[in-house]
Amino acid sequence: MQRGQGIMNGAESIVRTLAGADVEICFANPGTSEIHLVASLDQQSGLRPILCLHESVATGAADGYGRMGRNPLPPFSISDQVWQMA
Repeated sequence: MQRGQGIMNGAESIVRTLAGADVEICFANPGTSEIHLVASLDQQSGLRPILCLHESVATGAADGYGRMGRNPLPPFSISDQVWQMA
């Protein structure tokens, strides 16, 4: 797949895959290693990022959101930072 004039990177591929699987919200506490994922979240329509101040807040928010909506929560963890998708 192409993006602009270059090849799609891994972050874009992950975000597009999640959006294609009807994941609507991403609770995240990103660090510097995940900056490409954050940038990709901004470019993908239909997938809303919610940035949290701490890993446990992201996990708790995603868990609560998933339980209320009965949606599956695919966890996504990189470099000790927790990402939860709902």
